[in-house]
Amino acid sequence: MTDREFTLLMTEVADRAYLTTIGEDGYPRTRAMLNLRNPSLYPKQVELFRPHRKDLLVHMSSSPESEKARQIARNPRGCVYYCHPTRWLGVSLIGDLAVSRDPDLRRALWNDGWEIYYPKGIDDPYYAIITLRPRRVEGWTSEGRFEFALEGA
Repeated sequence: MTDREFTLLMTEVADRAYLTTIGEDGYPRTRAMLNLRNPSLYPKQVELFRPHRKDLLVHMSSSPESEKARQIARNPRGCVYYCHPTRWLGVSLIGDLAVSRDPDLRRALWNDGWEIYYPKGIDDPYYAIITLRPRRVEGWTSEGRFEFALEGA
């Protein structure tokens, strides 16, 4: 398995993703997020992510008023980390983050039950999308550490 194949596998099997942004004080802030790339948890998104198997683009939901959205507005650099802690496997996608309220993307990512987060549903003004466009990948397997740059980054 190549490093790229391993990275894709990790993004698709991890049950959650960890988003890191940079706080106003310059220190990182990490939080667990839903891993919308995991097809067993979010089968509706499979077709949305299929064209991004090479560039590893990540989408997540959040409020545009959240602290993480404010942090991204101040400094778009960040990463998303996927892991299997008990197997000592992990991969970090490092790049630039953006917050969007694009209605088509919001519709494509919406999942039943998200009314718990966004009570007004898909048109809730507090529902936005965070996108990571990875530039670099760093990972760890039983065979050791690896890293590579993504094309076009």
